[in-house]
Amino acid sequence: MRGQFRTSDDGYVTFRSIAPASYPIPSDGPVGELMRACRRSVMRPAHVHVRIAAPGFSTLTTMMFRKGDPYLDSDPALGVKQPLISDFSIGPDGESEQVHYTFVLQQLN
Repeated sequence: MRGQFRTSDDGYVTFRSIAPASYPIPSDGPVGELMRACRRSVMRPAHVHVRIAAPGFSTLTTMMFRKGDPYLDSDPALGVKQPLISDFSIGPDGESEQVHYTFVLQQLN
């Protein structure tokens, strides 16, 4: 479930994938014991990992979280930040989902 893509000359990229879904982190062993002791959920909210690299810019590694996921407020990895929550909307075909997000890279000095 990985891919490598190049942007168009104007910086856009489009790709197709399966829609992300919430999933549990391992709940057995010491991690599960810690989550139970802290009364924390073991469920990660639906998200897509993104890594963007361009010459002359710092590499960006982040995630986009699905707006409305029931686990956004209890992510055991504490990775959810408001600007990373994205609206996955129904596409023009009425069946698929799409998300639009603008990433801004930091230029190197």
